Amino acid sequence: MPTTRKYTFDIDTKRYLNRVNTYRQLNGLPNIAIADAVDIDNFVIGLKDLGLWVDSYIWLLMSQYNVAAGTSLVGLNVNTPTGTLVNSPTWSTSGVVFLNSSAQRIDIPVTFSFGDTYTLFASAKLTNIAATNLTVLSFGNNRGGLIGVSSNGSTLLRNNQWAVDTSSVFGALNGDYRMSSATRLPTIGSFHISGTTYSGPFNGNIHIAFMLKRSITASAQSSLHNLYKNTVGKNLGLP
Repeated sequence: MPTTRKYTFDIDTKRYLNRVNTYRQLNGLPNIAIADAVDIDNFVIGLKDLGLWVDSYIWLLMSQYNVAAGTSLVGLNVNTPTGTLVNSPTWSTSGVVFLNSSAQRIDIPVTFSFGDTYTLFASAKLTNIAATNLTVLSFGNNRGGLIGVSSNGSTLLRNNQWAVDTSSVFGALNGDYRMSSATRLPTIGSFHISGTTYSGPFNGNIHIAFMLKRSITASAQSSLHNLYKNTVGKNLGLP
C-alpha cells in the first residue's frame, strides 16, 4: 500500500496556519490548502534565512493565504497584529481590492515613534483612475502617505510624504508596483494599509505589506523581492 508523504512545516508556519484556519472555520471556509501552506512555509523559512523574520510585521493579503472573508487580516508572525478591514474592501485571490472612491483601508493597531527607521515593502497593482494620491501604506494622523503614487498618470514610486523613492529596486511596469525603501518616519502615528481620506486611499489590489524595524541593503531588498515572487507572490507575474 503506498504511503503519503507528510509535509513538516516550520513551527512559525504552523502557528500562523492555526490562527488563520480558526478564522476560516468560523466563516464556514475550508482550511488553507496544502499547496498554499507550502508556499507560506517556504516564504517563512526564506525570511529566516535572510535574517528578515525577527522584528518584522508582515501581512499576506491574497485570500488563499489568509482568512479570505470577514473583516480581520491576520499577521504572518506573532509580532504582527491583526488588522481590521474598514469600509468593506474585498477579498480576492489576487489581493485585497480597494476602491479609492469608498475610502477603503485596513487599520493596523501599531504606532511608531519619531525618527525610527523602517524598511517597507509592498506589492500592489494599481487600477488607473483620476485621483490625486493613491496610497499603499499610510499614517492615520494627517501626515499623508508612506508609499504610494503621487498621481494616476505617474509611474514614479513615492514614499514618505510623496518624496520620490530612489531606493526602490523594483520599479513599475504596466500598473504593477513593487516597492522597497528604508524610510525614517516623520512623526508618531498609527499605520494603515491603503490610505485615509487625507492621504488618498488606494485603488486596486494590494498583495502584501511588510515592515522591518531597521534598514537593509539593496542586496537584501532584492533578495526579499526574489523570495516573494517565488513563493507567496509566484502567481503575480512579477519581474
